[in-house]
Amino acid sequence: MQKRYLVVIALLVLTVTITGCGTANENNKVVGPYETKIATINRQARAIKTEGSIQKQVAALKKLERASTKYQRGQKKTQQVTLVYQNTIKEIKQLIQTENLQRLKRQSPARFDKETPDSLERKNAALKDLKSALIAQRGVVYTASALKKLIVRVDKQILKNRLRAKVHGEGHRKPVAGESSRKSADLRTMNFHQLKAGDYSSLMGSWKEVGEGFNASDGKGPRWRSRPSGVKLTVSNASLSDGTVLLRPVGNGRATLTEIDAPEETVGKPGKMELQDNQDFTKGDVLTVEESLGVNSWTIDFFPRGSYEKDWPSYINPNKEHIQMGHTHFWEVFEREWAGK
Repeated sequence: MQKRYLVVIALLVLTVTITGCGTANENNKVVGPYETKIATINRQARAIKTEGSIQKQVAALKKLERASTKYQRGQKKTQQVTLVYQNTIKEIKQLIQTENLQRLKRQSPARFDKETPDSLERKNAALKDLKSALIAQRGVVYTASALKKLIVRVDKQILKNRLRAKVHGEGHRKPVAGESSRKSADLRTMNFHQLKAGDYSSLMGSWKEVGEGFNASDGKGPRWRSRPSGVKLTVSNASLSDGTVLLRPVGNGRATLTEIDAPEETVGKPGKMELQDNQDFTKGDVLTVEESLGVNSWTIDFFPRGSYEKDWPSYINPNKEHIQMGHTHFWEVFEREWAGK
């Protein structure tokens, strides 16, 4: 009887012990070898995503990439943690890239007629800040090639804003102004009134290329070549061409550009010839036509004697007539040698 009693007690003790152990295991789950690391990465990712400064986001992303590299070199790495690192870094890069594009979009007016020179100047200041921020993101958020493409887009928008800033609002524009437009037809002087009417005869004569500028999108800004390549400007009564594009009048003070050296001839939407006088970047009267052609925004400027662009090199004589034509990455200046008759 006593032996049976001891057996019962032993069984009860064993049952209680097993039950207690089960409860302990249930309340204190064993954490896997990688779950703590993943939780840390997720916590860091949340902090980066909620950070209001892109500069700080980039710095934190760089730190996270260094931690990922260090982890990959370790002996106890797991596939789960490696994938979390990769996906988290990719997601944060996309987040920063999206914000950069939004910053570019905010400084790219949908309607320039709603802008003023001052507002465009502020937009360009913001774009220059963006460009500086992008350069600091090289190798972290962008590859070198991807960054170059984006900076080209920023430079193009800066130039577009700059060109538009030259143009007055319609209410302040003079339909015909300046000494050149008041003169009667004279083949020895470019005549704005004739040009707007589609008659290019006042441009007849010999023109020599005296300047070539370019922008390499390397952060150094516009530069001028010491020796132009000798491009020829051909002028007729109703057209002018540098061998790359052809400008022709279409009526109502408008002209159209045709890209003639492309595999397939590209014709732009007609642009309006508009007068500018004493703008931020020019001195004197200038007649301008702007037009998008393919991926480039082309501008052709007509400068009578005494008018010039303020950033021209000193060897371009402002006392002669000039035609400047080009786009964001390349432009050329032609000087009249002698007038037609």
